[in-house]
Amino acid sequence: MINIDASAISFNAFNISSSNNVIKGLVIKNVNSPYGGVSIYSAAAHHNLIAGNYIGVTESGNSAAPNAFGVLILDGAHDNNVGGTTPATAISFLQHV
Repeated sequence: MINIDASAISFNAFNISSSNNVIKGLVIKNVNSPYGGVSIYSAAAHHNLIAGNYIGVTESGNSAAPNAFGVLILDGAHDNNVGGTTPATAISFLQHV
């Protein structure tokens, strides 16, 4: 897994405003509030896949590494898949729910 520790940045780890993107196999942690792991926004953002990631936890999945939010879908984004059927996505320890 690729480990993204975003404690030194002041924006979302990923912003998606287009279609058919895949975010897979990442550890996304320590994103400073009010930002978070993945933001999917705009009507053009559809059929994206967020799967097989650890969001807001360490790579072991056992310890907190909180983000303000895990995955945020808004502004007309549609038909996106978070988690998939396999492998599992862990989203936990959020600062805002």
